[in-house]
Amino acid sequence: MKRLADLLEHPIRLRSQVGKGSIFSVWIPFGNIWHSDIGAAADISEAVAGEFAGTPVLLVEDDEILRESMTQLLRRWGIDVHAAANEDDALRLISEVGISPELVIADYNLQTRAGLDVITAIRKAAGEDVPAIVVTADAEPKVVSGIRDAGVPVLIKPVSPPRLRVMMHNLLFKPDLLKQIAP
Repeated sequence: MKRLADLLEHPIRLRSQVGKGSIFSVWIPFGNIWHSDIGAAADISEAVAGEFAGTPVLLVEDDEILRESMTQLLRRWGIDVHAAANEDDALRLISEVGISPELVIADYNLQTRAGLDVITAIRKAAGEDVPAIVVTADAEPKVVSGIRDAGVPVLIKPVSPPRLRVMMHNLLFKPDLLKQIAP
């Protein structure tokens, strides 16, 4: 990985905590789509007229790098992303800014509170059972089944954009399909 990153002149970064783990990342600059030879016009128009265009989504992720990466991905899909680092920030977006999320994406292991608890608080503040997705790096079967038993779909980090997109589509446009699959 280092050799390829050096060849492409993309810096590698490392963040590590004893007893918690390490995160390696490669920083890649955005290209200029207007000067690209590849036919990526679909990405440009998707932000304006894609299936998720204008959909308000509340993203709760305490890791700044992951929060920013997910925000950029969702915005490319035309989503109106409101990112929060924790429960207090998320609730402030609802109560003070007036955000009415149609979907919540929350990390499972937030520093101050579990993602499922944050989703419950957001639903209470929003006054409705807002569809939600939990993302987690903890692939322990007990954790995954606990999230699913709470009636919330789960994706394992690193999140696959196609899987996220399908899950979002189903939650927003075909919620009855997920109820049939639910345990």
